[in-house]
Amino acid sequence: GIDLADWRSLAKPRPGDRVRVVGFAGTSSHSANLDMLRPALAKLASKFKEQDIRFISVGFRPPWLADVMPGAEILDPCSADTYAIRLAALQLDVALAPLGNSEFDQSRSSLKIWEYTAAGAVTIASNVDPYASAIQDGATGLLVDNRPELWVQAITKLIRNHELRRELHESAQ
Repeated sequence: GIDLADWRSLAKPRPGDRVRVVGFAGTSSHSANLDMLRPALAKLASKFKEQDIRFISVGFRPPWLADVMPGAEILDPCSADTYAIRLAALQLDVALAPLGNSEFDQSRSSLKIWEYTAAGAVTIASNVDPYASAIQDGATGLLVDNRPELWVQAITKLIRNHELRRELHESAQ
């Protein structure tokens, strides 16, 4: 089973007055999923720089990320024993959970959503199961169809609307 002790011991973060960190956590098994975000991140790169927003990829180094999102931080994978503390220490404001509609992706769990929430982030996820079953769109996170312009809109919405981010965070707890 999953030991929830580390997750339960985390301080309950509160959303700040502005978005400072947007990120993704996963392994190379998420390569195709993160690739879906490439056009959206390319469109957002200048906005992130202007607003001093950090982008962090935890556990996976997409070969294209440095070209698309200059200054992106890549953090190497860590052990399961330190993952909860490490994810929380990043102070993610917005966490991204792209997921394709393949049979393999549909067999995944929604654990990532709960990890992001426990670490204090508001999740934007692909509108496919298992994420679509775990998030109430507009109440506990945001669901988007896998089109770059919709990812851009959702990320921009949370960057601009601090009250919505706070409400989503509180409802997801």
